[in-house]
Amino acid sequence: MVHYGAQSRQYTQTVDVGNITSATISNLVERATYYFAVTAYNSSGLESDFSNEVSYDVPAPALTFSCPNSITINDFSAATPYPSTVLVSGLAGTIGKLTVTLNNFHHGWPRDVGVLLAGPEGQTVELFANVGGGDEVDNATLTFDDAASDFVPAMGPLLTGAYKPSNEVGKYYPVPAPPGPYGTTLAEFVGTNPNGVWSLYVVDDAIMDGGVIADGWSMHLTTVPVAAPTFANPETVAINDFTSATPYPSTAAVSGVNGIISKVTVTLNGFSHAWPHDVGALLVGPAGQGVVLLANVGAGNEISNVTLTLDDDAEQSLPTDRPISSGTYKPTDILASKFFPAPAPPGPYGAGLFEFNGTDPNGTWSLYVVDDGYWDDGVIRGGWSVSITTMDLPRVAVQSEHGLGNSATDRMARLSETTASALIINHPVILEAAPSAGPQQFEFHFNGKIGQRYAIQASTDSSHWSTIGVVTSVHENTSFADTKAGRFRFRFYRVVQVAAPSEAADAR
Repeated sequence: MVHYGAQSRQYTQTVDVGNITSATISNLVERATYYFAVTAYNSSGLESDFSNEVSYDVPAPALTFSCPNSITINDFSAATPYPSTVLVSGLAGTIGKLTVTLNNFHHGWPRDVGVLLAGPEGQTVELFANVGGGDEVDNATLTFDDAASDFVPAMGPLLTGAYKPSNEVGKYYPVPAPPGPYGTTLAEFVGTNPNGVWSLYVVDDAIMDGGVIADGWSMHLTTVPVAAPTFANPETVAINDFTSATPYPSTAAVSGVNGIISKVTVTLNGFSHAWPHDVGALLVGPAGQGVVLLANVGAGNEISNVTLTLDDDAEQSLPTDRPISSGTYKPTDILASKFFPAPAPPGPYGAGLFEFNGTDPNGTWSLYVVDDGYWDDGVIRGGWSVSITTMDLPRVAVQSEHGLGNSATDRMARLSETTASALIINHPVILEAAPSAGPQQFEFHFNGKIGQRYAIQASTDSSHWSTIGVVTSVHENTSFADTKAGRFRFRFYRVVQVAAPSEAADAR
């Protein structure tokens, strides 16, 4: 039996493969990680324990990025254009595999030609040079693939097909091409960031013959997910009876992480308590946002040495009335009634770990743990860790002195005196950005209906929205100031009409 699932040791799918020792598992989700284990069973139906676990990262499908414009191979000179470029953007993960295709290559003496590929992070690979001999090549489409069975023939003829990158001696590529030495396989790009400008430099280093790559070139990219960096504090957290834990807080220092947060998960290692309902755990990020990881869960069911991962994307919340077992759960705060004494920041706290999205990950992360009931204590024996996924900060074009963009409905604005930016969304009324009322806040105006109530909502990822205020329009033009905007590198806003009580009753 093959057992697998998207979380370690939590298998949601089982395939009976009979008495064979290999099997193909299909319909896996791209970019996801799956965990596999096997069991054996006999004719009586008795099944063994699970085997050791293995994991597999499902790659994304190959994506094609191309420049279809022709490249003129000038005689005894650099080509035109030099270089020919392709922009890659919006890809997550790092390169798992790369192939390159030159479309309809023609040249009277292909041995004169050299082709160099340079990636956005500076890696370079010579695709071919000093090969193909003196046999004229006419409209050949050449794909360069490390997995191809053959190199480009040294003496020709050069035909359409797939080849390993091939060079006999190597060419000289004038500036702005980077200097050598150059890589000899496309594996040079594996593990690098695919996003940015890719450059193809083509030269001809002998007289008498020119040529063309008539239909330009393309790249086929497959990416693989990148494991989020994890920062841990393995020090034991002692959960004292009816008071705050020791230490309070337990801290983890994060440094050297580029970009802004796009996802956070937290793991508590070796959590034990006789009455877990008493326990509350609050995570506070470097920018001051707080999220309750767990509170009032597990009732009076004793737990021993469980490991909990808190993840907004988990399939389940922590149980409220049954024992808690090791696994991955959504942050779960029942009743929102725990009190975390100073130096913990006061509530209210965020509704999920997405509250950290859009902020700088670097700095001190703090875990505050409390016990608010008598008679029982506990421990998080293995400490805790935070895993942080980041993304590049979007570049926002700002044009007018008031921060207004060009679009009449989707307007971009920069927060005055901060590094943040905001996308103002027409949902469902027109929003207009105004000058910031202070260095740590962002103010905007919207045109609403007099007497109508509107909820002002904010988000750091345009998927999870929190209401940060409710206003009633007393004029057609209503203003709102987000006084916490300075905590964020960027933030999304929207305005949503709130139904009047009579309308809400009618809707029910």
